[in-house]
Amino acid sequence: MMRTITRLLFWSAALAAAALAQSSQPDLGVPDTEFRECTGNGGAFFELNAVPYIDPNGDPATYWWTGPFGTVQGPTGTVFLELGAHEIGLVETTYDGETKERKFYVVVIDTHEPTVTVTATPSKLPAELTLRTINVDVEVSDVCGAGTSFSLLGVTDSDPATGRVSGAEIGQADASFQVLSSRPVDGGSRVYTAYYEARDASGNTSTASASIVVGEESPFPADPGALTFNYSRGGPPPPSQTTSLTAETYSSYRVTSSEPWAWADESAGETPAQLRVSVNGDGLAPGLHGAVLTVEAGSGYRTQIPVLLRVFDPPQIYSLPESLSLELDTFTGKGGLARQTAPLAADIFVGSRGTRAKLQISTDEPWLQAVARDEESPTMVTVGAMPAGMGPGVYTGNVTISTDNEMSEPLLLPVTLTVTSSATFLAPEFVVNAATMERKPVAPGSIITAFLFNPDGVTANAVGLPLPTTLGGLSARVNGRDLPLFHASAGQLNAQLPIDIEPGVATMELFFQGEKKGQTTLQIIPAAPGVFAQNGRALAINQDGSLNGPDRPALRGSYLSLFLTGQGATDPPVPAGSAAPGAPFALAALPVTAIIDGSVAEVRFAGLAPEQAGLLQVQLGMADRTPGEHEATIFVGGTPSNAVTIYVGR
Repeated sequence: MMRTITRLLFWSAALAAAALAQSSQPDLGVPDTEFRECTGNGGAFFELNAVPYIDPNGDPATYWWTGPFGTVQGPTGTVFLELGAHEIGLVETTYDGETKERKFYVVVIDTHEPTVTVTATPSKLPAELTLRTINVDVEVSDVCGAGTSFSLLGVTDSDPATGRVSGAEIGQADASFQVLSSRPVDGGSRVYTAYYEARDASGNTSTASASIVVGEESPFPADPGALTFNYSRGGPPPPSQTTSLTAETYSSYRVTSSEPWAWADESAGETPAQLRVSVNGDGLAPGLHGAVLTVEAGSGYRTQIPVLLRVFDPPQIYSLPESLSLELDTFTGKGGLARQTAPLAADIFVGSRGTRAKLQISTDEPWLQAVARDEESPTMVTVGAMPAGMGPGVYTGNVTISTDNEMSEPLLLPVTLTVTSSATFLAPEFVVNAATMERKPVAPGSIITAFLFNPDGVTANAVGLPLPTTLGGLSARVNGRDLPLFHASAGQLNAQLPIDIEPGVATMELFFQGEKKGQTTLQIIPAAPGVFAQNGRALAINQDGSLNGPDRPALRGSYLSLFLTGQGATDPPVPAGSAAPGAPFALAALPVTAIIDGSVAEVRFAGLAPEQAGLLQVQLGMADRTPGEHEATIFVGGTPSNAVTIYVGR
């Protein structure tokens, strides 16, 4: 009689397959790549946000997020991510067990420059021709908070021919040095200016300066009293800056520069005035360059404005990642219509070392497109493939990212597009409990049915136990473990899950003639009982060995055997695909109860059917049942099965 049940298993699965239609899953609503600006404590908060799905029956889907934060359950949530790239996974499981998995990346970046303030003590010195120690207080803060540092860029002198700076360790975190407190030869005041650079953990920099005045301050001050410019070789000149000139007594002025690369647009005029200062770094070597603008009044009073020009090598463009691989699949559905997956796109992060740069983007293949969100680095660039009319094969192209700096090397981003064709195989379309055909989570040891499209497949059935792992050239793995197979055909696969598989999300792969053809995900829970039935009628066996039905009901006082799969663990455990023992019996490890017409029924036995694989036999006592049709539900560990109809006679 067990052979009858096994044949009915395949028969019911085939009938249900004909009635089931492939359903589509809702879009999870998550991106391929997201970039977040660091907001503090070395990272940023990220909002997990999936599009909630509710099926036509009003049942919501469940969601599990995974990442460096651990696991988060629910369609939404908030997590903290540190600087860098992070892979985040999301699994959506609908109420009927259909799963959809998505992985994407979140890159936390820091593009904000740190803030630096510099104060020199003392900031005023008498002209006494001695070496005086200057202590500098450098305070650096950063929005990201991932760590900062500072270094001394240099100390300039308004009259370097007669001044002196000693003990200044350029390029180091030096906050103390000595200067000679002397006047220039031609009188007036001397101005030393110390320049500092602050750097954060992401390499962003900013500068600040502090001045030390030797002698009396000029009655002809400028605000700000020092200017800093940055220039990339080969790029456009840095924008001009302004400083305000005022005078208590003297109203006219003229301006001269110690270096030809720095000048004031108006070299003479009357105060108050806005003095616009410009620089030109063409021909200057990378490094620091200092100049002094001297502003003189008609009677010989003057003020000096130090100008620092930082010359960089051309900006170096870089991307995260450094290359892209896109995949597209074309296949033929059961209706014979060719379909192609939607065009793919991925985001990359483009930054520049040195200084920011304006970007120009181009591609060398018609199927390849790239668009930047901002004109200037750092920014995100979306790279997409438009494969209309492209057949199976591997295609290569390049995205070229260049800058407005003629000396800057362009960045070549290789893109590989792989177009595959599964025109002879679509696997698997969905996986169900073999007893119920319901798309719900399954349990360890469950007999499952996978529906697929494999025109080259042949029908093959297992002829004995233990079950084989290949039938008709078809094989399957879950989490890398081969599955024992009951049946294989062009459109269906029946297999048994490992009895010791851990609850959670599992990956199922299908292979044909040794070649991987597709994969899907399964939601595994401790127990997911499904009673074998046909059109709602239990495929149950009466005590006399006959098939239960309205014309052959179970006799009152006898027992009735129902058969199910998905009970989970057994004691002792029986390896998947192996025959269950008869002495001792392999009993269900979780409690098994039965409800008939709303009342508790007698469970006389709940264990694996001897000499069968993955099939739980539950014997129900019929002593208290009235003649007629009844509804029965089996609970394993508190999880209900499908409701089935049984028949009791007199």
